[in-house]
Order: sequence, then C-alpha cells, then structure tokens
Amino acid sequence: MEEVALNHMERSAIDDMNAMPLQEFTVVEVEEALKQMAPLKAPGPDEAKEGHGGSYAWRSILRGREVIRPGAKWRVGDGEKIKIWGDKWLPFVHTPLVHGPLMAELQEAMECRYVVDDPQCPLCSQHEETVLHALWSCPKLAQVWNEDNQWSFKDMTFHDFPQLLLHVLNSECNVELFATQVWTVWFRRNKVRTTPPGFPLYLIAQRAYEALMEYRAAQQRTISTRSSVRLGARWSPPLDGWYKANFDAVTFQEDERAGIGVIWRDSKGLVMASASQNIQLMSSVVEMEALATI
Repeated sequence: MEEVALNHMERSAIDDMNAMPLQEFTVVEVEEALKQMAPLKAPGPDEAKEGHGGSYAWRSILRGREVIRPGAKWRVGDGEKIKIWGDKWLPFVHTPLVHGPLMAELQEAMECRYVVDDPQCPLCSQHEETVLHALWSCPKLAQVWNEDNQWSFKDMTFHDFPQLLLHVLNSECNVELFATQVWTVWFRRNKVRTTPPGFPLYLIAQRAYEALMEYRAAQQRTISTRSSVRLGARWSPPLDGWYKANFDAVTFQEDERAGIGVIWRDSKGLVMASASQNIQLMSSVVEMEALATI
C-alpha cells in the first residue's frame, strides 16, 4: 500500500539533488570554508561556529565535526605550532593534555585519605590548594618570591608545577636555591598544619639560603674527608711468600660495646683468612686494636 501511495506523489527532489551530497567538494567551496575559519572569527575547528550565510561546504564540515572529533588527533609534525601545555595533542584517549606527574591524582588521594580536610588553600582561603598554588602562586607567597629579582617571572602563568620547574631549568636562575626555597615553603606549610603558627613567611627566603649554604659547606667537608681517607688507607701488598694482616676496631658508645676485626691477604691481595668479635668497650682504641692482633 505504501509503495502504491508513493507512486502517486509528485517528486520534489530531482536526481541531481540526491547525488549532490555524494559529490566531492569543489576548490571554490573549500576556499570559502577556509576563509570563514579566520583567526579573528574562529580560533580553531573546535571553537568555530556556523554563523550566518555559511556555505554548504562549511555547514557540512560543522555537521560532521561531532562525528569526527572523538577519533581526531593532532598531526604533530615538527611540533612547532603546538602549545605543549595547552593543546590536546597526546595520543591517549584518557588524558590528551600534558599534566604534571600524578599531580591531580596526588591531590585527590590526599583528600580521599583525609590527609587534607579541605582542598581550599589554608594560607589565603581563596583558591584550591594545588601543588603549584601551595608552592608558588598563592598570593600570600608574594613576599617570598618577590624578594629576589631572579624570580622576576612571578607574574607569568603556569599550568602546573612541572611547567614552572621546566622554566626554571631553562633559565639562568639558581636551581639549587629554587629547590631549597620550594622545600622550605612546603616545610613551613606542613609545620603550620601540625604545630601552628610556624615561622613567619618573610623568613622563608633567608632560611632557604642558609640551608643551602650549610649543605654546600657539608659537601665540601665530606669531599675533603673522603680524599684524606683514600690517601691514608691505601693498601699495599706484602712480598711474595708473605702474608699481611690488617686489623681495626670500632666502638658503639650507646651500647658500651666494641667490634674488632682482622683480615689476612697474600701478595696478590687474595683473602686467606678473616675474623671478627664483639667485645666489651675498653677505655682506649689502641688497646682494642692491639687485642685484634692476638
């Protein structure tokens, strides 16, 4: 019955009209569509709107956008025009944006496990306390980072802390001081949470600098000590057919005990025998070393 009824209806679409959607776009149609994608009118295909008087080709592109978008990916090429931190260019469906390593996951885990009761920053009470905010962008930290001119990029916008760190590494800033100051900010933040009120914010830069100087001095002392130990403790083999015994003692003041040990090696440095013993702490190290020879 339906076919009989259709045969008596007047056709409103000719064959050419039915074939039109299957035809390829002409050069003119493509050019008209591209002109409507000018930067001032539509920053990119995802943000483009149909507008008024759009060509058939442009309307077709926008109609098919929702079908194409789920499977569409960037053609990276040389990557020159890609905004590393802003564009969705990674070939992963779950996270096409570059994020700091586990930053979002860490914040969520801390909240779920009640490590932090409230995601809001306890320092300024204005913003969510992300890692970047807690260590850098919190308004209350301005007095910390504005004190030194080498952090003059304080007003720059960073998406997360790894992006900030990358900028520091690629600049002429003192990376050691930056790391120490960040650690001091984090240390104070945790100190305030556990045993308030903590030390004042204006002391952070000073304490970070002092800690860095102390660390550097300790490293120099360690290097000097190791050098002297290596020079003074160099072992020399005995003559052929002879054996050499080396002995030493170590004290454990807390337990009032000591350990003595001896090792015998031949002219090739091969170990022939060794022994050690835990003994009562004596008044003299020389006495304990002498005991090791017996």
